[in-house]
Amino acid sequence: MKKTIAISSGHGLHVRGASGHVDEVDEARKVVDRVAEDLRALGHVALVFHDDASGTQARNLDATVGWHNKQARDLDLSVHFNSSPDGLVEKAIGVEAAVHPSADGATRGIASRLAKAVADSGGLRLRRPGKWPGVHEVNTSFGRVCKKNPVILEVCFVNSAEDCRLYGERFEAICAAIARELAA
Repeated sequence: MKKTIAISSGHGLHVRGASGHVDEVDEARKVVDRVAEDLRALGHVALVFHDDASGTQARNLDATVGWHNKQARDLDLSVHFNSSPDGLVEKAIGVEAAVHPSADGATRGIASRLAKAVADSGGLRLRRPGKWPGVHEVNTSFGRVCKKNPVILEVCFVNSAEDCRLYGERFEAICAAIARELAA
């Protein structure tokens, strides 16, 4: 069955996200574009949004959610890179996906499978064990306002040298794994 996936990169050109060993906005855009390319090669529709206009976090969120809600799609995915409060570290931190507390089991399952796919293909640590491995609940506006149950994928931690090394070395495999999971 052909799927339509709406994918946005986290934050925006003028509303920067986390930075450390890599820059969240730059890397999220690369992942989104590559995953979209891979999805299309698998016969699916990938709709892409990068916010190049917003100047504030509130406007960025409005633009991103507004774009997602205008799309005829099966799933919303926003690609981000995380950062911990520890500053720059050498140790591995890992990958996780976030869903809104009201997300249904199907959305939690997709989020868990996406996080696991990134972990497996990238050699990254899968965070958050439990019923939905790799998934945590976050009461974000993105999750509350999107009309579909969205997933926020945190590919790795920008402040972890090990995460960024693995991500850089296995970029193609990570993106292919995300696309395969979205297409499944």
